[in-house]
Amino acid sequence: MVSSLRTESDPAGTPSTHGPDARFSFTAYLVLIALAGAGFGMTASITVLYAVEFGASDTVAGLVWASIALGLLAVDVVGTRLVPRLDGRSVLWISLGVFSAGLVVSGLAPNLAIVVAGRIVQGAGAAVAMSGALQVVVRNSSPDRVGRDIGAFNAAWFAGISTGPLVGGGLSEIGDGLVGFRIAFLVSAALCLAVAVGARVALPSLPTGQRPRLSRPSYPSARPGLRTWPALGLGLFGEALRGGVVFTLIPLFGSQHLGVGTGTIGLALSALAVVDVASMRVGGALADRVGRNVVLAVALAVGAAACLSAPLVDSVPTFVLWCALLGAPVAAAWVVPAAMVVDVSADHQAGLAAYRIAGDAGDAVGPTAAAAAVGAAGPLGAAIGIGAGTLAVAAWVWRLTDARVHPLSRAAAAAEHPVPPAA
Repeated sequence: MVSSLRTESDPAGTPSTHGPDARFSFTAYLVLIALAGAGFGMTASITVLYAVEFGASDTVAGLVWASIALGLLAVDVVGTRLVPRLDGRSVLWISLGVFSAGLVVSGLAPNLAIVVAGRIVQGAGAAVAMSGALQVVVRNSSPDRVGRDIGAFNAAWFAGISTGPLVGGGLSEIGDGLVGFRIAFLVSAALCLAVAVGARVALPSLPTGQRPRLSRPSYPSARPGLRTWPALGLGLFGEALRGGVVFTLIPLFGSQHLGVGTGTIGLALSALAVVDVASMRVGGALADRVGRNVVLAVALAVGAAACLSAPLVDSVPTFVLWCALLGAPVAAAWVVPAAMVVDVSADHQAGLAAYRIAGDAGDAVGPTAAAAAVGAAGPLGAAIGIGAGTLAVAAWVWRLTDARVHPLSRAAAAAEHPVPPAA
């Protein structure tokens, strides 16, 4: 990666070191991110079904999943100058420790209200990981590699998460009623705690040189001639699409429309995750080469077509194939808007912090809307509605001006925010 440091001024006026760190090992960080993803993903796909087991309706189950956004927002809104400035090692062990505590609360919950309380704690831990770790990667990247490195980061994250639905779904089938779900939550908590200890022991300290502090979020300023709101809006949509489709629509579609168990749903989601991970890795690099908008628009069009084809899904094999097809659009909707935010923001740190807040809003809106749609129109109607909305967004993205940092503009970007050459 990059080996030198650049300096900029802290808001309080104290010069601070902020930028690429010679001790940063991209490979080692990605390995830990993958292990963290495995812990984070084990219960994501069974949470709505866990809520249903407590007697929740489809809409309430969606709200239970979306309650994680309260923890995400609480950290991301007041932590725009806190989380990005944490030591890169601390980002991992703190986030995993907090997330593990939330899993224990949810897993041992006697009622749905305590499940929600645990979800909020999980959200706080996830916010530190998702915002802080991404900041570490971008801080140690360069303008011509940012899409590729964000794609590699997300691919590692979801390589871990891809094992989660299969393991969590299998564990949740142990015993009757809530027993298997509780086992899945507690096993996930144990894994997260083990990775937290591993990160604390294995990683070197990776300080930012900036003083962490609580603050109000500030809207990021854009580079001359560019706008930040389209990229931030797509960040919101991308999170809403992922939460609504992967963690809400698919589990409810499998259980209600096909009548399959959590193990089969976990298998289908793991197939989705394999395509998801591959698409992130390839899509990030492709977006650097051919442009953000074309990659995102085509991927969303594929997702729209898949959702609109939901009436053809009538067996386990077609269900698994359908889920796999949805992997490409949710990957692009996750990776490309983040790269677009970096492209258009005059300050990458502020831009990514705003992107995380937008994503948190998507985490709240997507699962709630998808669950409500399932309750109102059934799984097929919800899938078709999501497909129509995704197609409309794809058409809008196609017409946007490409926000990618082109070679001719890199000199100006480097003059504004100098980045040392790669080591």
